[in-house]
Amino acid sequence: MGCMKLLHVHAHPDDESSKGAATTAYYVAQGVEVLVATCTGGERGSILNPKMESPENWANLAELRRAEMAKAAQILGIQQVWLGYVDSGLPEGDEELPPEAFARIDPEVAAVMVKDESKPKLSKEEIQTRFLEAMADEARRILDDGVVAEPQDIDTGLIFGAGYPFFMGGLTRYLDQKGISEKVNGKKFLTDDEITAYLER
Repeated sequence: MGCMKLLHVHAHPDDESSKGAATTAYYVAQGVEVLVATCTGGERGSILNPKMESPENWANLAELRRAEMAKAAQILGIQQVWLGYVDSGLPEGDEELPPEAFARIDPEVAAVMVKDESKPKLSKEEIQTRFLEAMADEARRILDDGVVAEPQDIDTGLIFGAGYPFFMGGLTRYLDQKGISEKVNGKKFLTDDEITAYLER
């Protein structure tokens, strides 16, 4: 098996440090190649450190965020790319969003929109299928490696830890219903009999 790869998609520079940095560092230490895709430049962000408050820093906020991102990438040992969208900030009242604001982009395709006209563009359905196939593959890997004992552990973790919609029955159940599990792994995560037995426990 080749080198494992992990993709983090974050809205702003600094999210890689404030959201999941310890997890990122753990995977890097395990030899995983981690790529952070930063959707926006954080141009309309806030300066939370009073010592950094100055007219010059406000005027050069985008450059500061890029410098901070470069330093964070060095410390975490990751690769990083910019997706090129403009930070939408927190508009008030009737304030218009910038034309290239990330908030104007369809969230289902924003992180994987192809801007290079020489490359083929994917439909929403193709993008969704690719994401689901990757999830099915990763779920099977962590089961095979003993990271979790049962598919239900994956579903529970995503529901309580990542906000996965509980009314959909969990990720592995959804993958089974869509036929993704059988397409990628050759079998379902849980058969109907296994589901019945689990509910009768």
